[in-house]
Amino acid sequence: MSGATKARVRLPLGAVVAHLGQDPEWALAARFWTARIGFFVDDERSVLTIENGAVGSFEPSGPASPPCTLRIGGPSASWRELLQPEPRPFFQDFLPASLHHGFVCEGDLESFYAYYGAISRILVAMRRAVAEQR
Repeated sequence: MSGATKARVRLPLGAVVAHLGQDPEWALAARFWTARIGFFVDDERSVLTIENGAVGSFEPSGPASPPCTLRIGGPSASWRELLQPEPRPFFQDFLPASLHHGFVCEGDLESFYAYYGAISRILVAMRRAVAEQR
């Protein structure tokens, strides 16, 4: 394995926010939603804040950060697969990755399922942002 393959995955936070802001499917799926979603890659954490369907911020967070509505994440190796333009089976979305590849989706599961379409659009925005970096 090359050093680049072993490198920690870094989520392009600003680019994800920009993509969500231009995504009409996100706007429809996230309407009325207010949440704090904690994403983590290994031990690196960030929080996406959503206020009434609009992205407020996506910033690194620390241990003293207020609690999140949802927590989604896992090891770099899983993120690397999840963020591929054409991911392998069970890496197409957060939920199958949590069921089959050690990813975590926890917190207010009622909100998770109610806004699953919006959560899926977050992953699309992440893939687009990562593809721009390649």
